[in-house]
Amino acid sequence: MELASAADLIASVPNPVTEWLNVFSGAFTNVTQIGQEILADPLPILTQVLHNQIGFADTLVTNGQSIAGTLGEFLVQSLPQALQTLVSGIASGDISDAVSNFNSDLLLGLLPVAFPLQTILGIPQEMAQNLTNALGTLPGVGLSALLAPVGVLFGTTQALADSAQSVVDAFGAGQPLAAFTDLLNIPAVVTGALLNGYSTEFVDYTGLLSSGASVAGSGILYDFLVQFPQEIAQALGASSADALDPTSMVADLGSLIASIFTAF
Repeated sequence: MELASAADLIASVPNPVTEWLNVFSGAFTNVTQIGQEILADPLPILTQVLHNQIGFADTLVTNGQSIAGTLGEFLVQSLPQALQTLVSGIASGDISDAVSNFNSDLLLGLLPVAFPLQTILGIPQEMAQNLTNALGTLPGVGLSALLAPVGVLFGTTQALADSAQSVVDAFGAGQPLAAFTDLLNIPAVVTGALLNGYSTEFVDYTGLLSSGASVAGSGILYDFLVQFPQEIAQALGASSADALDPTSMVADLGSLIASIFTAF
């Protein structure tokens, strides 16, 4: 009977390895989630910058072709005819009307150049606005970067305090086995809070590895590797719904190159 009671007592002691398995499992899940999001959009800022530059270059080439075509037609066809009309008018003594008509022809011939030229001159403004938008995200990013370690610190210390309280309460209730178990689990609980976050009845704290899918929100690693780059990329013009498709960017680049060769 005594041997059986001792065996039952040993069997009733929870295995502290279980708590560590939960820690490792949670960490693996979080790291996997972060890795998947990074692979889905590995370099969002660089990708969006390149996409923008391709767009600006395409705008420059397309409108440059329009300007060149318009000017070529004006210089070859419209201007000689207008000059001939001007000279004829002056020769016939109708100087005022001849000059007025020449100015009108000159304006009408050059007016189509104004719109594509305006578009080209708007490129620097758009580039400056993109930079302004990106810089506008820095205060929020900086604040989040400062607050994230504080949340991890609070969660870790709260986990340690709650675990210590469980040990004290178990001893006070005359449950030494439960107290011993809680004592053995303190390192795992604190490590879990540090890495994966910690939840109380009222507050959820993030951990270093907390992913965007975590109840408490994302942690430092996710913020710096996923969240912050995506926010800056969105400020530069990326879609908040989908990552920029590299295949689409390559197609745009191919179209741009074709347009350049067509221009010549």
